[in-house]
Amino acid sequence: VWVGLGTVVGWLCAKLARVPQEVMPICVAASAFGNATALPLVLLTSMAQTYGGGPQDHLMMQSRLLSNLSIYLMVYPLLQWSWGRFLLAPEEKIAQDIQASSIGGVTPAGQS
Repeated sequence: VWVGLGTVVGWLCAKLARVPQEVMPICVAASAFGNATALPLVLLTSMAQTYGGGPQDHLMMQSRLLSNLSIYLMVYPLLQWSWGRFLLAPEEKIAQDIQASSIGGVTPAGQS
């Protein structure tokens, strides 16, 4: 959610600021991944500490929120390396990689 929201906000800000086309992917990626680690960490931790209810409910909610945080932190690198690559790679390179993978051929390192 945070990465998607950051992508949309970054794209809108880059369009409004009339950022040059070659710099736009960098601005969008910086906005998309800027707070994607720290913000959920802080929000989920504070929610786990301030949940009102009995002691049993508090421990159960804290355990549930922190387990969600651990899942998010395991999935986050996948987002960085997939969506971040999509945002920052030149469009021609992505098209070549898709074509090579659909054919089944693998290009050696250093050759494109």
